[in-house]
Amino acid sequence: MSKKLTWGIAFIISLGILLTIYAAMNFELLSFEWNEKEKLVLHEGFGNSITVTNHDVTIDYDSLEILEQQMGAFNRLIFIGILLASLFIATYWVLLSDKWQENEKKRKKYMLWTLSLNGITIAAAVFIVLRYYHQMNETYHNVLF
Repeated sequence: MSKKLTWGIAFIISLGILLTIYAAMNFELLSFEWNEKEKLVLHEGFGNSITVTNHDVTIDYDSLEILEQQMGAFNRLIFIGILLASLFIATYWVLLSDKWQENEKKRKKYMLWTLSLNGITIAAAVFIVLRYYHQMNETYHNVLF
């Protein structure tokens, strides 16, 4: 099997697995809804839900629309993260396979490039997640005042 075919198969398999996991969350890492008692319920990840039960809290519906937009943007960024993760998984799979054992110098060069790009991607992802976390926290407080 060629390196390109191996990379393609590894990419499709890893993309399928990651999308299946994300589909288990209805393609929404962050979301909100109204329950049957007209209470705001915030969802984060797998099964983490917070119901706003404090009677002193009023809901600002204009800020709630902004919250929905920010959650949607964050959920779309997760798709980009899944795509990048699949790219790196497939690349590592090929670079660590037996096909590259005969050309160790070239394999080390590609591995160094891949590790460098992976480090940059992880740093950017941490920055983006922290920025969105800060934005979401502010918007939560604007919605619930």
